[in-house]
Amino acid sequence: MNKLAKISTLSFIFLNLVPGGFVQDTVDLGHFFSSVHMFEYAFKHGFQFGVEIIDNVGPYGYLHYPYIYAGGAAGVKTIWFAVICLVYAYYATALITRIQSWPHRGLFLFSIVFFPLQLVSPWFSFEIIPRLTILFSAVYFIRELREKESWHEFSLIIFNGLFYAFLTLEKASNAYYLGLAVFVLCTYWLRRAQWHYALSLISSFLVGLVVFWLAAGQSIIGLPTYFSSMSFFISSYQETLGQEMAEENLLYGLVYCGVAALLFSTRLAISFFQFKRRSQLSSEVYRSILVVALLFLSWKHGMLRGASSYGTFLYAVPVLLGYFCLYPIPFGGGSPERRSLNEFSIWQFLNFRGSLYTLLLLVIWSNLVIYQQGNGQEVGVIRELKSRFWALVSYRPVYSLEVLDKKLAKLKLDNALPPLLKQTVQSGRVDEFGSSPEILLLNDLNYRPRPVPIDFVVGNSALNEINGNYYRNLDSAPDYIFLKDFGLRLSDTTAYLNLLFNYQVVETFQNWLVLRKQTDTWQTIERQKINEVQANYGEWIPLSTNDRSILWVQIEATLSLFGELKRFFYKPDFLRLEIALDDGTIRNLPVSVAQLNSGFLLNPVIQTKDEVLMTVGDKDAIPWDWAKAFRISFEAPAKSALFDNFLQVKFYEVKGGGLPTPDPMSRDKAQANPMSDLVSADLPIAHTKFPFSLLSEDLEDAVLVTGLSSLESNGKESWRWALGPATRVRFYMDPSLPDEARQVLVKFAFKNGVPVPNQSVTMRLNGTVVRRFSSEEVAGHELIEADVVLNPQKRGNILEISYEDWNHGKKNYGSNDPRKLAVVVMELSLASVGN
Repeated sequence: MNKLAKISTLSFIFLNLVPGGFVQDTVDLGHFFSSVHMFEYAFKHGFQFGVEIIDNVGPYGYLHYPYIYAGGAAGVKTIWFAVICLVYAYYATALITRIQSWPHRGLFLFSIVFFPLQLVSPWFSFEIIPRLTILFSAVYFIRELREKESWHEFSLIIFNGLFYAFLTLEKASNAYYLGLAVFVLCTYWLRRAQWHYALSLISSFLVGLVVFWLAAGQSIIGLPTYFSSMSFFISSYQETLGQEMAEENLLYGLVYCGVAALLFSTRLAISFFQFKRRSQLSSEVYRSILVVALLFLSWKHGMLRGASSYGTFLYAVPVLLGYFCLYPIPFGGGSPERRSLNEFSIWQFLNFRGSLYTLLLLVIWSNLVIYQQGNGQEVGVIRELKSRFWALVSYRPVYSLEVLDKKLAKLKLDNALPPLLKQTVQSGRVDEFGSSPEILLLNDLNYRPRPVPIDFVVGNSALNEINGNYYRNLDSAPDYIFLKDFGLRLSDTTAYLNLLFNYQVVETFQNWLVLRKQTDTWQTIERQKINEVQANYGEWIPLSTNDRSILWVQIEATLSLFGELKRFFYKPDFLRLEIALDDGTIRNLPVSVAQLNSGFLLNPVIQTKDEVLMTVGDKDAIPWDWAKAFRISFEAPAKSALFDNFLQVKFYEVKGGGLPTPDPMSRDKAQANPMSDLVSADLPIAHTKFPFSLLSEDLEDAVLVTGLSSLESNGKESWRWALGPATRVRFYMDPSLPDEARQVLVKFAFKNGVPVPNQSVTMRLNGTVVRRFSSEEVAGHELIEADVVLNPQKRGNILEISYEDWNHGKKNYGSNDPRKLAVVVMELSLASVGN
């Protein structure tokens, strides 16, 4: 290729990919976008990564997602992505020039331009393009011939070292591959006595790490901690986030890996038989190691979270297979020094590799169509290239930012805290215990999260204890916590335990509960080991029903050799945790080995947010259930081969220091437990506005409902399934109303839809029976209807509708639906009698 052709190719690649870095949308309240905003916030406020923030990014992580606008740094994000695309284009062009056949060049050019970026969902490109850039930049230096050292090569190597260093501090999960690339290049150069190159790369890489780390406002002594915490995070991420992969995608993926393994072996075999000189054989070995490693990294990442991550594998595969098929292996006849530069490939001689790659692209295309259609997107080469063209020629940064600023301002306005609540929490340090801190960032609160701010990732002992220690310490624990729900938690469990003991719900906002730190009654939580037993999988482990101690359990489950291999090459399998409660119900949850080893609060079983709020103003109510037994089982019998034979179960009693140790909990002595004050008795509650229907999708905040499934419809009528053991509705009456004005009419209609034999239904108001539907009445009518007048008390009232039995209750009644279906509710509404 002449100089003009090279420049044209480089420009074509760069201009096709750079639109992926244009800012196009604002943050929202979801996990993904709010995490991006959090990274920007952490950089701006000088958080120490590896200590104060532990995630899969470094201090420059906010640059990794240029698509998203959070109010700042838009230009810097776009420029950084453009730099990556320029480096990608430079090295990709250099590799294309080593392919002698123009049709093969065209195939490779198409793959490296089209697949790494899909403009409609550019998230995958932010992972794929930097990784391919690392690969191309490393393969560029691995040649069959030993060329003379030159300043041009030295300058590129020094640039690469600095580029690698910055990428290491941007996306931490790329650090392993970057380390491999540096190691392979240095080993390759040292074998060829080019130690100056190796020294230049290592020196520039290490200097770049230190300089960029300090430039981000980080402490130099925290750099080793950053790398160790990163490894904890990545390990936990892999252990806890595994999701089922669609069968067709898994099969396609296995085909790609099988083809790659075959091509890899073939290339090495050709190299071995064609060359007797080790230096020439080693060049192909080093290149193939880098390609195979990236294929494996993409496979692991792509298979981890089902459809949401499969694209990181699918869109990288064409380029990696393109190397195996199209990148030449020099023919070994004659003098290698004379023939290597001709780039004459044995596969080209057989005229086979281009046809094979074309066939592979057709297979990948069929997979792409299925995958995109599953995501509700269309796929087409012309459509994609036209989108990029119009994005490029119509991009107006100033206008785009003006539009996004208005959208962001509206988002802030729609989610603004009430003035009094904001004034209260603004004076303190605030955290969001969950995975969506955007509500805090939009309101400009003093966000000071626990070190691992994403709860569902905290699934191993190391991260669990780091977060737990942060909440355990009175000085470091935030003053306020925003929480979306309580319930039984298997991730971030140590921090959650401290939250339950030392925080109280004092306010609600949208879907959040606002908890305040109880400084005056702060307790330092300790766990004291009381027992250890060995158990089999599937064996129920009974718990004492007399001793109402606060019980923490830690379960050592280990993978078999086959299980370890599956975890390494694919992903780990989950187990099934079943908890039998006192009321006869069974909680059924998937759980990872890492979560079991980390431990969790087993007794009491904290109820969900709505169930907890049901206890407001009721001195006799307690916000938890009791477990009487539990067991760990396999999700499928065949998976027993993935685990060792026994479980080691350790029980700990949880105690709070700093206050007298509470007496064992009981239903009669709820106040003996410090967690009984989980919700403030003064929690402000809005009065319920009548009438309202439980079959409406929009239910006001002043009504709490549990034991009722989501709305279903067949187009003619709508219904909700009532769930056993009971449906509860809490509503609030204005205490200033006279007694006669507080009367409420309940309209209730239901069907025995499972059906459950001998089903009976009982309606209670504040514990008093107001209507009973006998089994004869339920059995004698297809639709049972009733109007019931209630006499509610002032403030809080609970309408409870309980059921004699339900599917999966006393027995299974033939339905495969995992829900505890009791009856089908066709109408359930409350209206003021006065209206």
